[in-house]
Amino acid sequence: MNSDPVTPKNVSIRARMLPWRGHAAALAARNEVSDIGLRTSNAKANAEREVEADIRRKRSLMEQYGKPILLAIGVSIVSFLAGQQSESTKLRAQDQRLSIENRRHVFASSAQEFGAYLTQSSRLRSITPAEVRFINQVSTQQKQLVLHAKGSAGRMEVQVSIDHSTAELKRIVERKERYILGRDVARDKLSGNFEQARLFFGPSTSKSIELFEVFDKQNSSKLLADLPPLDDWRKHANAIFEAMKKEIRDDESRLAAAPLGSATR
Repeated sequence: MNSDPVTPKNVSIRARMLPWRGHAAALAARNEVSDIGLRTSNAKANAEREVEADIRRKRSLMEQYGKPILLAIGVSIVSFLAGQQSESTKLRAQDQRLSIENRRHVFASSAQEFGAYLTQSSRLRSITPAEVRFINQVSTQQKQLVLHAKGSAGRMEVQVSIDHSTAELKRIVERKERYILGRDVARDKLSGNFEQARLFFGPSTSKSIELFEVFDKQNSSKLLADLPPLDDWRKHANAIFEAMKKEIRDDESRLAAAPLGSATR
């Protein structure tokens, strides 16, 4: 590197130039800092403008597409909830229909067995006087028999009458036993139906059944001649079946009034 010879003069000049050079360096530094600040400010402003532009673009997109999208989402949610509610309503309707069918079945079966119970009881009551009549007739004929000598025509005639009466009495007793068996079988089936009725019907029906069972038990050990009229049994039957029919009608009305009730039948 070339340099001027060192002399007292140029030393003085160099000495005077040093402060100026330091001032120039400081000025350059300040200018550079100012440029950096300006560039930073410009970059910041540009970034803010870009952010604002991006926000405007997104806002424009939301205004253009957001409402239809939100509407579609809302419709989907409503449709889903409606579908869930519809499915739940269908399940409830199915349960109600099943309950009604169960009640109808118990009602029909109970009515049939109660009818059989009353029929057999009525036959039993009707045949008992005939049984008593032939028993007395045979007894009378046997007393007449001893009044006739052995081998006499009168004795033979009485014996024929006794044989006829005894055979008729045997047939009556066999019929009576069938009626008793039929009554007891119907009563057992009716008892089973009433146990089911307690499961499928409400308190009103259960109370009517309980009253009948108490009444029937109180009369189960009495002689036929001491029994109340069959109309007393029929009154209990009417109370039970009217309570059953009311509950079934109420169920059918609720099912018909429920949403989708008629459409899901």
